[in-house]
Amino acid sequence: MNNNQPINKKLLLFIHGLGGSPDKTWGDFKKLIEQDEELNPIFDVDFYGYNTGFLHIPIFDKYPRIQTLADGLSTKIETDFNKFQSIILVCHSLGGLIAKRYLVDTKVNKDRHRINGILFFSVPNNGNDLAKLAGNIPFTNIQIHQISTDSDFIYDLEKYWHRFELENEITTKYIIAIDDKVVEENSGSGGWDKPDVIMNRGHIDIIKPTSHKEQSFTILKRFALSTDNYQHKHNPITKKDRLNKLLKLSKIIYNQARLSFSENQNTLFPFLQDSTKRNLVYKKIFELSRKQKNSGTFGKWKGILTKIREEESNNNEEVTDNNTVFFTVNSLLDIVERLYQSFYEERQHSPENPHTKISVAYALDKKNGFNDIQASEVANSYLNSLSHSVDKLAENIGKMEVMLEKY
Repeated sequence: MNNNQPINKKLLLFIHGLGGSPDKTWGDFKKLIEQDEELNPIFDVDFYGYNTGFLHIPIFDKYPRIQTLADGLSTKIETDFNKFQSIILVCHSLGGLIAKRYLVDTKVNKDRHRINGILFFSVPNNGNDLAKLAGNIPFTNIQIHQISTDSDFIYDLEKYWHRFELENEITTKYIIAIDDKVVEENSGSGGWDKPDVIMNRGHIDIIKPTSHKEQSFTILKRFALSTDNYQHKHNPITKKDRLNKLLKLSKIIYNQARLSFSENQNTLFPFLQDSTKRNLVYKKIFELSRKQKNSGTFGKWKGILTKIREEESNNNEEVTDNNTVFFTVNSLLDIVERLYQSFYEERQHSPENPHTKISVAYALDKKNGFNDIQASEVANSYLNSLSHSVDKLAENIGKMEVMLEKY
């Protein structure tokens, strides 16, 4: 048979992560798929491998950027796998970011692709704080720098992934390991769907099944068989689809806002109870504020919601109707804007202007002239503002769930 001739079987294409390899990363996945009576008649299995490691030794090692690895994946799919009309990508860690970049590039270049589904096992979709720390070590692999939480690569990838609405075009599933010490839950969950959670597994052994009964294999099997006849990418996007998308995004923002509120509350509480701890608390809240800024999380959500609002303003619904998607996203954007200002803006004013918004870190710094009472008032006002925003997010989520019950 001609190697370029289309065949009926579909392809499960595995993409390993940082420091991995096609032959060592995936445990017994290939053998288990070939032994399975349901999967074997439908799917072939293959791997995409690339040069990767944790440390880069000049002259001896050359580790490509993620953009280059995405180009390599494109070439591999269009040459070695061009006979397959349907492909499911199975990705671990960095492999998921390579897959995302490949698909974003197809949209930018207005190319067609044959990807019907993607499984993301422990993928740092929002970047990785450990990578941020490792980036300060000499000779660190460039790929580690790129997956840091504050990298331009991560910011741009997530922005365009959502802008091109690839979640609505391709079936996706996010899987996290309960004992993963590398990828945080919020980053691994992907931002849209409730993730599958595998117990008693970490970042590495989540993708090393040894039997057909292990969760990583059963999740892949269920996903592959359900995706086999997946057709919704050609269907028009309805108001219900748009609301569902907004609801998923709102829940992610809510979880992140609630976590940020808890971190700030726990950090500020010792000072609010005992003013003698002011200097210590100032140092901690300063570091927390810097961490929140560097993550760029709420700035990213602000940009995504602004884009959604622009799209909704072009729909034919009456925008004064409180039940429209436009009204809902507008309300959500207003809340995120307040959170963004709380976390990122540093307005420096004197204690003589107590009604003017300032950063809590600025107020706690004694050299700026705020006494303990004034500083505690700023801290309490800051926490109350965050708490109010979290409550408003929860209220918005409840309203969207009521709206969706009508469909």
